[in-house]
Amino acid sequence: MLRKKMERLEPCLTNGHLMNGERYGRQIKKVIKVLDRLIEDGYDIREIEAIDPDWISRSHRSKKWNKIHVAAYHRAGKKKQRDIDFVFDVTKRWHRHWWD
Repeated sequence: MLRKKMERLEPCLTNGHLMNGERYGRQIKKVIKVLDRLIEDGYDIREIEAIDPDWISRSHRSKKWNKIHVAAYHRAGKKKQRDIDFVFDVTKRWHRHWWD
């Protein structure tokens, strides 16, 4: 719902008669991109595939393999939390300028 609101608000700010409208439009575009990543929710898969592209086909699981993948899941969780923090920090800071 937040993504849809931002998507509808961005052209109004960018093309409207508002001072610094282009800057607010760019900010909203960044928020939309991050919201798309959050909706897709492929953080863990992307993180593991960056380390081991054929991770699904592996039949043997060693302690080293498990350790690497557990670390990848933790990094993925941190990246997801960073994106959530970004969306709400930017929204908190600029919401008074983003009127509709």
